[in-house]
Amino acid sequence: MPLDEELDGFLGDETPLSRHTRYVAELLRRPGAPERWRDQCRQSFRERNQRCEQHKVWERERWQYASKNFSEDGSSAAVRPGEGWSWHPRVERPVLPRQRKLKATGAGWLPPEFDSSHEPFNGSLLPFSSGHTPSLADCYLVLAVVHDAERRGPGKIRPFPVDDIAAGCFFHAHMCNVEKLNESDQLALDDCLVRVEANLIALEGSRPSGNIEATAVAPSAARQPAELPWGGPDWDELAPIPRRLLRHMHERESDQIANFTDIVWEKDNVSEGAIHTAISRANSFLRKHGYPKFLIKVRGEKIIRWQ
Repeated sequence: MPLDEELDGFLGDETPLSRHTRYVAELLRRPGAPERWRDQCRQSFRERNQRCEQHKVWERERWQYASKNFSEDGSSAAVRPGEGWSWHPRVERPVLPRQRKLKATGAGWLPPEFDSSHEPFNGSLLPFSSGHTPSLADCYLVLAVVHDAERRGPGKIRPFPVDDIAAGCFFHAHMCNVEKLNESDQLALDDCLVRVEANLIALEGSRPSGNIEATAVAPSAARQPAELPWGGPDWDELAPIPRRLLRHMHERESDQIANFTDIVWEKDNVSEGAIHTAISRANSFLRKHGYPKFLIKVRGEKIIRWQ
């Protein structure tokens, strides 16, 4: 018996279906939607495994740097080596499950890439975290989690094969978090619905008129270049990614990065480095042409705005 059948009803027999579950049930009636949903859930699981590996590498390299450069008495703390470096009283070595003794370094300065603010996300997708912007695949996954946690009997998505134990545990661990979702999480689920519906409509090759959700994420790149304040040979020679970023941000004060990764980078999972590179190149173009504003990424948030 599939694990979700064993857990069927674990949210309570009298729990009413949420608007998200009802909406997902409607979307699943679209041609090809169930297959697309399962494929994207499996993609989300692959992305999660990649993040876990990135986190392990980051922890290991952080420890290696600290063990070579930190001192027990903190004597390396005399001068900050550079902008963005942060002081740490110690760095703990990553501990394997069977290790009992925790080792730590002395004190010292860490370069920006090893500061905790740059730690790769390694947590659960639910409840939503400010440290991770959901990819399109993640949106499919969390909506499948809510839908299958609330729905009884047939009609569940069941995105993973019953013999894939690791993926099944990943999915059902998220199901157990559905009861913990707050109002902010509900709004994030709304955003996921918008993205998923727009993606399904795009796959069908048509957009019904009057569909607010689909229109909300329609690519702004469809605007005519004549509307932009930039042009000429320099604009034409600008690399595609910063050009698409400037085109998207034109006439916007700010925007959530998750709203336009597929427009600017043509993919959902975009690294912090790629974001900063695109902003830097766009700003270089703006400075060259004397534009009065420039783009920044809001500190601690997944937002780009003008300044």
